[in-house]
Amino acid sequence: MGFNLMSVMSNDVVRVMLDRLNKLRMLDSMLDFARASTQLDILIALSDNKPVSLDELASRVGRGKRQVADAIRKMLSKGFVRYEERDGEMLIVIDENGLEYLKGVSDILSINIKDAKVVLDSKRVDVTENIGIYFYAYEALTILGVAQHPLSLNKLASIMNISPNRLESYLDLFISRDGVQNIFEKVYKISYRILSFRHVPRTSAYYKLSELGMKIFYKLPFYIKYKNSIKMRFLMRIMFTPHYRTAFDRFVKFYIFGTIVAFFMLLIPYGWIFAAVWLYFSILAFSILSMEF
Repeated sequence: MGFNLMSVMSNDVVRVMLDRLNKLRMLDSMLDFARASTQLDILIALSDNKPVSLDELASRVGRGKRQVADAIRKMLSKGFVRYEERDGEMLIVIDENGLEYLKGVSDILSINIKDAKVVLDSKRVDVTENIGIYFYAYEALTILGVAQHPLSLNKLASIMNISPNRLESYLDLFISRDGVQNIFEKVYKISYRILSFRHVPRTSAYYKLSELGMKIFYKLPFYIKYKNSIKMRFLMRIMFTPHYRTAFDRFVKFYIFGTIVAFFMLLIPYGWIFAAVWLYFSILAFSILSMEF
């Protein structure tokens, strides 16, 4: 049996990426990267484990005092930070969960987290941006894996609630020139739009998973859950989206709208029939709503 260097390299990349993406999934359950960049900046600023005042912390992270205070309030409930009294003044210091979180960040980015404060202050590398790259790469990986076909950059960006230019810059980092370690593949398609009664050609970028990307997707805990959950697959199908969070959000909005309509239908003759059908649907809805993503 011959020695296949490419296969070894591919398996090595899969193993490294799976390790990082699984750690990313764990970290995302502790802190939502898409909405909590300020909290991550605060953790990095506190990485030297020295208590600081709210004013000094706001100055370090370059945010307003009110914004930092709001972030601290949320981080206290998660055990990321705690208050310590020094000379009659309440100071903020990183707590155990915060240290654990930073360790996970350092593993994903392969940096020494003790130097993260210097990195943040110097602005030579934006740690928050780098961890965000992995977060959006993971999201794109799951969306394209579920879709099983290329999606346009604009549609992918819309689903992930990020600007197309920013998403493109992130995903292109996972496309190597030699093509050996590509996780994504980028193709261009020509479409036509009517402008002033003329068909104007427009080139659009599309993304799909490479062979390596599909290998990683099939080994993700998300895929195992997706494969074994009829409810999850059904929900994505009826909500017309390959993204489970978007599907869930759409379902909740649809459910609320339907409940309001059912209530008003009770006020008209035979409207109870619709309300009864909606009640039956609601029983199924509660089953789906209780599903843990």
